[in-house]
Amino acid sequence: MTSVYNANRITGWLLVPATYLLLTFLAVCSMTVMYFIKLYEIVTTIENWTNFIPMEWYVSFAISIAMTLFSVYILRLMFSHSRHFPRRFIIWLLILLLLGLKTFAFSTIDDKTALQVLAWPLFGAGFFVPYLKRSVRVKMTFTQDR
Repeated sequence: MTSVYNANRITGWLLVPATYLLLTFLAVCSMTVMYFIKLYEIVTTIENWTNFIPMEWYVSFAISIAMTLFSVYILRLMFSHSRHFPRRFIIWLLILLLLGLKTFAFSTIDDKTALQVLAWPLFGAGFFVPYLKRSVRVKMTFTQDR
């Protein structure tokens, strides 16, 4: 029995990376919103706020904004069935993995929490990279030049 793929829709196993991408996008957006709220609180309550915020906080805020924008770009590629989606999604996954490693190595949180932060990017990269590289379904779905 042969199965027929509808290459114009994201269905079947493609829903798994789509769900992962959407949930991670929501998490990154919420982190960016929390940074904006904290910045607003600091700016409105502290007189000399420029000396109050450490440089590492600004770097984390910038990374959060960049990942939000990159996630929007990846979502657009996915839902437009762009042929660029698989490679860019893999890059996105590797960046998430690097950010998880950064958290594990340089944050002052306990090891258990750091491992939990690192687990999702490891799972994502470990499962989705081979799937995107080898799946016939992925090759059939993402064929548009966008």
